[in-house]
Amino acid sequence: MESQDLQRKLGFWAVLAISIGTTVGSGIFVSVGEVAKAAGTPWLTVLAFVIGGLIVIPQMCVYAELSTAYPENGADYIYLKNAGSRPLAFLSGWASFWANDAPSLSIMALAIVSNLGFLIPLDPLSGKLVATGLILAFMLLHLRSVEGGATFQTLITIAKIIPFVIVIGIGIFWLKGDNFVVVESAATTSAAAGFMALLAGISATSWSYTGMASICYMTGEIKNPGKTMPRALIGSCLLVLVLYSLLAMVISG
Repeated sequence: MESQDLQRKLGFWAVLAISIGTTVGSGIFVSVGEVAKAAGTPWLTVLAFVIGGLIVIPQMCVYAELSTAYPENGADYIYLKNAGSRPLAFLSGWASFWANDAPSLSIMALAIVSNLGFLIPLDPLSGKLVATGLILAFMLLHLRSVEGGATFQTLITIAKIIPFVIVIGIGIFWLKGDNFVVVESAATTSAAAGFMALLAGISATSWSYTGMASICYMTGEIKNPGKTMPRALIGSCLLVLVLYSLLAMVISG
């Protein structure tokens, strides 16, 4: 990765869609329940998601600075290499591949097949073959064209966001204001108990906000990264924060 000869074809909206798309998923519906369980009350649940999102902003600012200073593909590998540690950069790249990328792709493909099983019953072997086929199909789609992959990701992101908007739009009419009134409970009988419940809730939100920095791996293909990367990274964080907070409000309230 000494030199990169890549065409910068990805604009702001495509990068924003990729950042949001790699963060938002159906798992948030499970996460809200876990956060609500940890926080104890609806208002602490919403506050946990707000604070959890705000905590991520400094991290995105760091990635924005690094990606503009080193506008190349590779993200952590490039940053560690330029920090002066080639061995650590090499280790980071391979650790990410074996511990994160490959397992994540496999799990997501199998999850898709599992959901398809409600419509088309598949035996275990057929399910694994379909999952493998999905991974290969998406790989070929992205290999064929950067613009095509970006367009596909944008459509997928829109398809992900629509159900959230529908749930929020319907749920907001069913909110009960009394659920957000601070009352005596196990989580709020003392300032210390309330603070610990809030910390537990914030901790439970951490997984929900992961994925936004994945766009740093393709900085070398992004137009005007000096402006696009900070706007996309911080913008996606704020949009996801609002989306999650509203969703937590209508689900827990």
